[in-house]
This record gives sequence, structure tokens and C-alpha cells, in this order.
Amino acid sequence: MAITPYEGLRETVTAVAANYRDQLEVTAILGDLASGAIYARKAERDGYDVIISRGGTAEMILKNVAIPVINIEVSGYDYMRAIKLADNIKGLKAFVGFAYITERARSVNELLQTDIDIFTINEEKEIAPLLKKLTSQGYELIIGDVATCRTAEELDIRRLLLTSGEESVIDAFESVIAWTKAYSASMERLQLLQQVALFSDRKVVVLAENGDLIYAAADLEAMGLTTEELRQYIAGAGSGAARNFMVTKECTVLYISMKELISDQGVRQWAFYIEEVMTDGVERLHGVTVRNFKVGPADREFLRQAGIYTQETIRAARSFCFSAQPVLLTGDNGVGKMELAVSIHRYSDRWNKPFIQIDCAAVSPLDVMSGLLQNGRRLREGGTVCFEAIESIPRQQQRPLLDALERLDNGKLRFMATGRSELRQMSVSGEFDEKLYRFFAQLSLYIPNISESRQNLRKVVSFYVIEANTKLGRQVVGVDDEAMELIETHSWPYNFEQLQQAVFQMVLMAEGSSVGRKEAQAVIDAREYSPGGARMGLEGTLEEIELRVIRAVLEEEKGNMSRTAERLGVGRSTLWRKLRAESSRTVSNL
Repeated sequence: MAITPYEGLRETVTAVAANYRDQLEVTAILGDLASGAIYARKAERDGYDVIISRGGTAEMILKNVAIPVINIEVSGYDYMRAIKLADNIKGLKAFVGFAYITERARSVNELLQTDIDIFTINEEKEIAPLLKKLTSQGYELIIGDVATCRTAEELDIRRLLLTSGEESVIDAFESVIAWTKAYSASMERLQLLQQVALFSDRKVVVLAENGDLIYAAADLEAMGLTTEELRQYIAGAGSGAARNFMVTKECTVLYISMKELISDQGVRQWAFYIEEVMTDGVERLHGVTVRNFKVGPADREFLRQAGIYTQETIRAARSFCFSAQPVLLTGDNGVGKMELAVSIHRYSDRWNKPFIQIDCAAVSPLDVMSGLLQNGRRLREGGTVCFEAIESIPRQQQRPLLDALERLDNGKLRFMATGRSELRQMSVSGEFDEKLYRFFAQLSLYIPNISESRQNLRKVVSFYVIEANTKLGRQVVGVDDEAMELIETHSWPYNFEQLQQAVFQMVLMAEGSSVGRKEAQAVIDAREYSPGGARMGLEGTLEEIELRVIRAVLEEEKGNMSRTAERLGVGRSTLWRKLRAESSRTVSNL
């Protein structure tokens, strides 16, 4: 069993395992610290012989199982790749970790003659204060292991995970083979040991202050929960603090109350009381996402490190954090409207309350809000509700939705919405309810597209490469100049979202240590629509062909509905009706 603390390592383990099919049967899953320990104990009960993991996760597993645990080391190549990749980011950079990590990093840093500052910690609790201090001093990138990068993510700090490459995974597999040859007799005896855990029906879990599981009267796995999920809420809780948050799990929403417990001996513990709310089926939950933040941002300077928004956009959005009025964010597809809405919530005083995102193209927002009114009393205890793509709401549901919002608008909930650039014109022409538009537009902001914002694409692309390496298990160190020139001169109709997808594909296709012109050109060519160079497909019904033409012209016009309607010789309302009909059919098919 390979229990990996991040997705990219699982991908690497799976790829390497293919070369060991004749010697090892490998199962790779994602698990970190306490959750990894749970998976490890289950693996032990299921008869696995050896577990491989990395860093702190491997140490935690070792304390919880009797079978051998092999550590996936971080090699010198891994350090060199990380430091080389970080060198693409201009500005202050810091390497943060325990001594066994920073000592090697210091040697590689000196060898490569890079300008990365190195900070050593002795305990995990030192990470958050140190990262906050570094952020206040202007550091733009934090490099470290899983514990460091997880804390940086919670604090909204740019980070680069020190990943393990194929060489390290191969060494771990070879160690497993050597161990099994030496201790095969002991392994047979260990396979006879099985532990049976019986949980009561009460849905309560108690964790120690350090996050260790003390008591569980609930089947966490059956509910889709892990102790690691619960543990993350302890770090940001002050003495005596109580927290309420929401977690969506397939066909239900879990409402979890967290309370501090103090034993007679003064030992601090945390109890989590779990109950199910809004269990009306997949139809209600499809298209609803809930985000909970464990701690506030590290730096109160709003989005100081954001790469895709203009300074004017950031200044306006920052002012919205200090108000409880509804917010409307408009702009083209892919400009980061929902990401900005989340940031406004997070930097406000409501950061410790749920952020409920409702995709209006996938679910009826009226049904969701009706559920809040009928049986979601706990869900109305503060937080933010954000309606994504409100232009997708059917016209006949818009006024009833406004009525529901006004009944809920008691000062506890804050409402936000995202929409297309043409939303104001739609409200004027009657295609969208004017009163509903005015309700959301009490605070309104237009987000420029990629051609209007003229952001530093080199910096944005470098951050996308870092994210792609972590998620895809690659070790690409950057984008060369010729590839970067192609990226900078290409038109991106769907803006930063499309750019990020393209960079991820380039990183996946890269044959060398960096993305070259060949990979960049191949990805751009594959995503380019060229009406002059290719024949429009005539397969399907007349309605399907018509929709392909609409989508092609809409992409050429960079999502501008007015120009698209003018070119096609139809009214804007007709165009919206056809696209909404297509969206409704897609949702019903799902």
C-alpha cells in the first residue's frame, strides 16, 4: 500500500509500479498524517505486507501499525528541480522546513548559486507564525514539504511543494523487495493479525489537541470524512472557541459543530458532533459546493500576491470585504470571477463561516434557497451564498428567487453573484429581472479579460507550472523563451482559465526539463479554432449544427454576445434562448 501525501506522488507511484508488476502488487491512495494512519490500519487489517509513504505521513503511520513502513526519500535531484523551478519566480523566496530538509536544501542552494533564503523549524506549530512573518516581509514564494505547503495554502500564500521524483520511488520499491526477501516468515505471521473496530450509531468524534484520534462513535469512512479533515479545524481555533461548518458529501450535507473539552487533568481535547442536513437527494446537491476555511489569510493586504487581477480590480474588491451588502462580479468566461468572490469572503469578518457556491447552470437556485428556508435552520447561521452564472436562471424563476432572498436577508447571510458582461443590458431589455439585478448589484465590479488586463503572463505561467507539477507528478522547471513568446502572443478567448488548462497540458507533454516551443505550439494548435483552415462538421441534426456555429463565432468574438448576435444576424435574446436550451438539455442528460 502506497499512502501518498499529495496527488502528484500518487501519479508517480502508479507509473513506477507498472515496472514491478511481476514482483509487487501495489495500491496507491491519497492520505496525509492522521488520515494516512487510518488508511494504514485498514491496510494492515486487509492483509497488506508493507506500506510506503513519505516524510511526516510515514512517521505518523509507523506509530499506528505493526507492519513495516518504508519512507520515500527526497533525493538531491528533487531538491535541484525545486530550487531551479523557484528561480523562475522573481522576488523574495524562502525554503521552510525541518533540519533534515533544510540542510540538504542549503547545500543545493549554494551549489546552484541561487538566492533562496532558508529557514529551519523544530516543530510543526512553528510553521504558521513563521510564514506570516515572511509574508509581511514581502516573500512571494514558500518552498517546503507537505506540512509547510499545506499551512501556506491555508494562509493563502504562494507555495512550491518539494516533490519526490521517480528515482526516489524506485529506491523505495527496491527497499520493499529487499525487506520481503529477508522477513517473509514474519510477514506471514503478521497477515494473521486482524483488528475489528465497532462504532456506535452516535456521530461524535473526539480528537486530542495535536489532532490524534481519541474516540470515534461514528463510521467516518462511511460518511466520507477523515480525521485529517477535522484536525485542520483545530489549528485556527482559539481557547474556548466553538465553530460550526458545513461539508458536502455526495447525497448529503454534513453540519458539524466543534466544541472544546477540558479534562479534569487540564488536557485539552475537541469534540465534533456530526449531523446530516438537506438529504433530499442528488438533484438538490448537484451544483452546490461548500468551502470552509480553517484560519484567516496570513496577510491582511488583500490579494497582494494575486497574478491575474489588475490593481484597480483588487482595490475595488478589497473595499467589498468591509460590507455586508450583496456583490455582483461580471466579466467574460475564465477571468476568475468565482475566485475573486471567494477571496472577498475570506478576507472579510465572515471567513470562519461557510461559503456556499450555487452553480445556476447545474441546479435550480430557487430549490436550494427553498431548502434553506424549510429545513436548513443551521445553514442560515451566517456565511456567504454565491450564485454562479446567474444569467442561466430561467426567467420565470428569477422573481421567486428574489422573494426567497429577501426573506433570508436578515443580516446573517451575505449574497454574491457572478455573471456575464452583458448582464446589465439584459436587465434593461427585460431578458433578466431588473429587480433581481439591482438586488445583487448594490456593489458591482467588472473584471477585465486577459487582453484588457495586460498582466505579467510570465509570472502567471510560472505559478501555473508549479501547480501542474504538484498535481501531475512532473518536475518541469519552467517555460523556455520561444514557448513563452507563443503564449504571450496567442489570443486566449477563455482567458486565464483557458491559459491554465493549456499550461497544464504543456507540462504534461514536456519531454525535457522545461516546456519548449514544440509542446507549446502543439497545445495551442489543438485548442485553436480555424474556420478558414478546416471544414465545419455537418454531422448531427440541424439544431446541433446551428449550435456548433454559434459556439464557434462566440469563441472568435471572445464571448461577446452582442457582437456574436450581430454577426449571425439574430437578436441577442434569441441567442441566449438557444444557448440556455442547450444548457438545460445538458443538465437533464446528466
